[in-house]
Amino acid sequence: MGKYPLLWEFDQTKIPVDPKERGIEFNMLMKVIKQDIKKGILKDWGLFVGESHGYSVVQGT
Repeated sequence: MGKYPLLWEFDQTKIPVDPKERGIEFNMLMKVIKQDIKKGILKDWGLFVGESHGYSVVQGT
């Protein structure tokens, strides 16, 4: 099985303007990411500092 890096980017038009709403949605995203790591779907996940970009590492055939 190979490991594959995925580069991703947030769609800035979908991010709430209100910081409180933004925090709530980011916390929900982190919950899903942690679940996917626990299930083995994601091997690694990261967010580039100061950016709306990041990476994920998945494993598969």
